Amino acid sequence: MSVLQKKNIPLGKLLLDRNLISEHDLWHALVAQQVSGEKLGRVLIGQGSVNSYKLHQTIAEQYGADFADLNLNPPGFIAV
Repeated sequence: MSVLQKKNIPLGKLLLDRNLISEHDLWHALVAQQVSGEKLGRVLIGQGSVNSYKLHQTIAEQYGADFADLNLNPPGFIAV
C-alpha cells in the first residue's frame, strides 16, 4: 500500500488493524474526542489504550516517515 493510500486511512483504523487498540477503546476515545476536542492519539494515550511509542510508530508509518526512538538513540551533542 502506498503512502498516499495509508494517509487516507484513519488513525483509529490503522491502530485497530495492528491490534494496538480494541474497537471498544476506539469508540470510547472517539466519544471523548467529541467532548474534549483533543486529537485522537492524545485521548487514546490518556485513557491508557496505547502507549506513545506505538502511536508515534503508527503515525510515522501512515505518513511514510522513518521512526526513530530518540530515547534509545539520542542525537549526539553536535547534532543538537
